[in-house]
Amino acid sequence: MLTYFYWANKMKHHLNYSKEDPNYILLEKIFKIIGCRKSRTIIASKGVKKINLMIFSIKIIFTAMFFDTTIEFVVQELKRDKKLRKFFKINEVPSAVQISEFISRFKPDTYIKITNSMLMQTKPLKRREKLTFIVDATPVDLDYNTKRKHRSKKHLKKT
Repeated sequence: MLTYFYWANKMKHHLNYSKEDPNYILLEKIFKIIGCRKSRTIIASKGVKKINLMIFSIKIIFTAMFFDTTIEFVVQELKRDKKLRKFFKINEVPSAVQISEFISRFKPDTYIKITNSMLMQTKPLKRREKLTFIVDATPVDLDYNTKRKHRSKKHLKKT
């Protein structure tokens, strides 16, 4: 029984990339935000020198969190699968140790600020100006008499 439990925990699914998979569709939208030019300026404004490595590290961390795996497993899968490397838009995959050392250089608050700033850039800006609404206030006859009993105008005024 113990050997089966050990063997079952050792087996992990592969990160098989598919364009139709809803998980990868969502990740693609997130990666598009992370890889855009504005995200690069956000990363540079926080004092990061190796911007490409930071973007790649964030992508790996998001993938590891999204599929509930480790960074090492995601790096291993990237080295194994060419389609996955194309999805990540990277040719050479750094080791998991390099990524962990790079991320550990930053304080957790800095990393959180970078990721939040990148993801919040899609939020629409708040407008400070007044908004104008045009409302049509034309009177409309409303027939609320569903039982079709005749009610005089005098009776309606009393109620």
